[in-house]
Amino acid sequence: MSKLFKGLKESLTDTGKFLRGEEVAGLTLHTVKIKPLEVKTGKDLKKIREKFGLSQGALAEIVGVSRKTVESWEHGGVSSKPVARILQLIEAEPRIMGFLVEEKHKAPLTVRHGRAR
Repeated sequence: MSKLFKGLKESLTDTGKFLRGEEVAGLTLHTVKIKPLEVKTGKDLKKIREKFGLSQGALAEIVGVSRKTVESWEHGGVSSKPVARILQLIEAEPRIMGFLVEEKHKAPLTVRHGRAR
């Protein structure tokens, strides 16, 4: 039996063991439980935005949507799961906002001509 064939056979055997839930030498499986996604209402979004002194346009720029979308969310609720997750992270760890906003924007942001200033 060639060295290549032997390696392939071992890999397939290990894959079968892994799929059956058996231990495989050199492989550690870690299982994580992800917190449920919290649904954000329009009031929640506005509260977060105002907490950081952000205009609708500035928040829109941070999460990559239009100002009209943020305005719509504030009247209904956040329908985007990725954005809801970002807001959940910001609420849990407000320092994250420091990574999303440039140093010169630590004061309340405003938006003119579609760009944060």
